[in-house]
Amino acid sequence: MHIISGELKGRTLKQPKDKNVRPTRELVRKAVFDVLGEFILDKEVLDLFSGSGAFGFEALSCGAKSVTFVEKNFLCQKVIKENMDLCGVQDRCALIERDVFQSLPLLEKRKQLFGIVFADPPYSGDI
Repeated sequence: MHIISGELKGRTLKQPKDKNVRPTRELVRKAVFDVLGEFILDKEVLDLFSGSGAFGFEALSCGAKSVTFVEKNFLCQKVIKENMDLCGVQDRCALIERDVFQSLPLLEKRKQLFGIVFADPPYSGDI
């Protein structure tokens, strides 16, 4: 899987080796970011059910200020950290290593606000 636009265009993202994790197709991400256009610039982004982090890394590539990834799967957490290193964007990323539904009250308590929220839960219903 590759980043399809912006400053990180062409970078290859690692994928978790977990048959239950399905990456969002590049065509779908391209359509989402074509619609968002310049709206993404300087936004704080929340990427729920992050998987590989593809939506979040694409957002950073297109000009988002920062991304907070929320992912409970250990293999996915590891891949997100590796992708942060590959893209050199560690200073613009945070990773919350827990279930989305446990994380939302935490984010509310911290009074964190986000301009864009991506929620791409697994198909299996195992959220």
